[in-house]
Amino acid sequence: MLYMNDELRNKLFKGEGNLGYDLAALILQIGRDHGIPPYIVWREYCGGSKIQSFDDLMDDLIGGIELIKELSNVYKTTKEGDRYWYENELASSGFTEEQLIEIRKTTMARILCNNVEHFDMLQPRIFELENNYDNYPINCNETLRLDMDLNKWHDELPKLNVPLTEAAIEEAIEIAMQEIKQRRKRERQIIRKNQSFFKSGDPLLSYGKMMRAKHEAIAIARVSDVFLQVTKNIMSKFISRIEPFLGPGGSVEKCLLKNLPCDDSTPYRTMSGWCNNLRNPHFANAFGPLIHLLPPAYDDGIDTPRSKSVTGELLPSARVISNTIHFDLPINHQKYSGMIMQFGQILDHEVTHSPIERGPDDEILNCTRCDSHETLSVHCMPLPIPSNDPFFPTHDESGERRCLPFTRSLLGQLNLGYRNQINQLTAYLDGSVIYGSTECEAKELRAFVGGRLNSTNLGVFNSEALPQGDQEQDCRSSPKFMCFVAGDERNSHQPALTSMHNIFLREHNRIARKLEERNPSWNDERIFQETRRIVGAEFAHIAYNEYLPLLLGKELMHKYDLNTLKIGYYQGKLLNSSHAANIITLRIFN
Repeated sequence: MLYMNDELRNKLFKGEGNLGYDLAALILQIGRDHGIPPYIVWREYCGGSKIQSFDDLMDDLIGGIELIKELSNVYKTTKEGDRYWYENELASSGFTEEQLIEIRKTTMARILCNNVEHFDMLQPRIFELENNYDNYPINCNETLRLDMDLNKWHDELPKLNVPLTEAAIEEAIEIAMQEIKQRRKRERQIIRKNQSFFKSGDPLLSYGKMMRAKHEAIAIARVSDVFLQVTKNIMSKFISRIEPFLGPGGSVEKCLLKNLPCDDSTPYRTMSGWCNNLRNPHFANAFGPLIHLLPPAYDDGIDTPRSKSVTGELLPSARVISNTIHFDLPINHQKYSGMIMQFGQILDHEVTHSPIERGPDDEILNCTRCDSHETLSVHCMPLPIPSNDPFFPTHDESGERRCLPFTRSLLGQLNLGYRNQINQLTAYLDGSVIYGSTECEAKELRAFVGGRLNSTNLGVFNSEALPQGDQEQDCRSSPKFMCFVAGDERNSHQPALTSMHNIFLREHNRIARKLEERNPSWNDERIFQETRRIVGAEFAHIAYNEYLPLLLGKELMHKYDLNTLKIGYYQGKLLNSSHAANIITLRIFN
């Protein structure tokens, strides 16, 4: 059995007078939407024994040791595939040995002490519970607040072949574009007629806004839609006549700079990850397709979500599985603190965000009706509520059958073939959760004074809070407060996550002020880029030096060469791989 709080399984995003949502069922449904093969296939792929009966499914770890090993391999690839990895000795981007010594002083406890007012006592190993022996709380004013020596940064500059004629290909694209145009026209009319209005606090409204696609992702999804439709018609592959379908608007080019040739001398990352890999500049960029380790499992091999098990029986509703295996019990770990979960969530949000589809006019789809796939949008994939459900009613006030709403993820493939999804974040540990994944996002977050980030003064209790914006609003705890803005749009998912975003914003501004004091000749851009570089290194150091050893264990950390160094530079090879962390979709983190 797995333990998950009822607040997550029944009341996620619950508003006043509304039913909530089920996170466990949501995750299962996303897996089916993305064509993730069943566990027994993954187990064999990862080197596990063949499953013969349900008794063979007993594992000490969630997902089994094989998947934990695969997760270790993902982090190895993330490290080796990153040209800007903070321990790499590169003339253009590497830190000096003296700077590395200072960065290696970073701990999550030190960052908390330096950026949270009135923090007096804290255990040194913040990811573990305090005890009376080797993790006893000590005064922040003593060793925990010892800062890195920023004087070390004192003014130092360091193709698929298809046997079709070109005419047939162009005809197939024209047909696909017309089909999509008609479908959108039809859906627009249906939505106006059938879609019910959202009530204030509706959990679907909250989820839909949190999973909103960025403009760049929507532009790519329109191309992907054509590719998928052409594939369904078993025809063509070229993109040459799709540009007119995209419509006006140059925001994609403005926000996603793709300058060539790549500048191999710059010490600073691009916001989108472009040119991190010099041979393949697009590898692991923001707005790239998610990469499948195994061929996707769709019923039709292309697009239709899997509905049958390996035995041919119909799969149970994700809600049935959630009810069967999850229980709400007050179990606390004897060693690890809640920071394990909280840092894991922000680490997850650092590398993956697959947004959901919307209607033709960018409206959130209300896929609550069980027939919404036919009556509202092809992107609806509602979850049936079982007749014996212990929490959710099976029918609404009008007596109509009720389902849990689910909208499929935004399309992301850029070639012919099976349906794929988009990742609108970079796959590197580059601090994009703090700074954003496009130039436009970064500009909105920056103050353009002293290299600092924008902040909001909320009074004596939080004089340097996250900035507030005018984006879609559904995260207000009080009508007078606007939503927060950060590098990742999910920053207001829950209060502890918002606090983590706030802490790293303060850490950036704290370091920026000190660099400005020590280097009065530096302009705003230089201070911002150097600070971003330092904070990104701090984030990666915490992940690999404090967090992953607790998650994976010493043996796997050593086997996959994940340990950070005490001194010197990392001498491992850099991979030319597009797999760098795009495949971190395992929901171990939250």
